[in-house]
Amino acid sequence: VYTKFNLLSLTTYDKVLFLDLSYLPLTPRVADVFELEPLAMMYTPQYLGEVVGVENGAPIPASAPHVNAGMMLFRPSTLEFEAIVTDLQSAKNYAFHFPEQEYLAQRYPGRIRLIAPQWYCNKYTPGCGGGTTCHGIKYLSAKKPWQTDAPDACDRVWLERWVAAGFK
Repeated sequence: VYTKFNLLSLTTYDKVLFLDLSYLPLTPRVADVFELEPLAMMYTPQYLGEVVGVENGAPIPASAPHVNAGMMLFRPSTLEFEAIVTDLQSAKNYAFHFPEQEYLAQRYPGRIRLIAPQWYCNKYTPGCGGGTTCHGIKYLSAKKPWQTDAPDACDRVWLERWVAAGFK
């Protein structure tokens, strides 16, 4: 999972947006995330109550550690990439359940900016129909939409797009 940090080495670009394989854009507005100041990350939807009142693009308080690496906006930097690699290769014994997420929360406390939930709807956030409410779906479970007997609204949207793309 630390391979995501290789995005920092793409110094040809001013900003780089990482989207997890389980992310499904619903509108072209996903590109609006590039207007934010890096480092910006989505917040783990089950814990959105921890960031009530934090606006899109505002810093996430250090006391709210549940950032999610499924959607991240980086500013590439060779210096920062090398510092992270050195840190991870050091004698420190990091014991993380979600390694890249927890590492970034620890490395940049209070300096990670919020990507608002409308960019990554799921069963914990309202409005999976697209349009102005939801610009993308981020699937958060080991059980995928096509494996469930009782799909929620996001599962149904995901499945419709998945089948329309030719997958079964």
